[in-house]
Amino acid sequence: MKHIQGIGAVCILSVADGDYQIDVGGRVIPFEFSDRFGPIPLNKNGEISARRPTNKFLNAATLWVEQGKRVGEDGLCIWEEPPDWKEDHIQISARRWVHKDTWKKWLSEPDSKMGKLAAQLIKEKAKATQQVAKRA
Repeated sequence: MKHIQGIGAVCILSVADGDYQIDVGGRVIPFEFSDRFGPIPLNKNGEISARRPTNKFLNAATLWVEQGKRVGEDGLCIWEEPPDWKEDHIQISARRWVHKDTWKKWLSEPDSKMGKLAAQLIKEKAKATQQVAKRA
């Protein structure tokens, strides 16, 4: 479907490759997709929505594109949430995470630079835990 929007003297022509529907958190959102402009949500009348697209919609549409723009028999876009990366990682400080296998490798090499760092982090965490326990 083609949409033309005029903003003063500027005219934007976006050519989308079709109308789609995507289920985001139980809400079906109709949209067009343009390779140049990305997903464009539509209102109930099939016109470009005046509302800003939500982050949930944009994330779902981005995943749908990255996963091959598949559409099911029911006409809904097929997309899947990526697995939670935190399941395979250990938090070693406020902002640092390390993969479990890497952490095990560091602990198995206590004389290496990273092994010494891991031992230091364990000591610091134990000390912080003790201080929290004393306050309670």
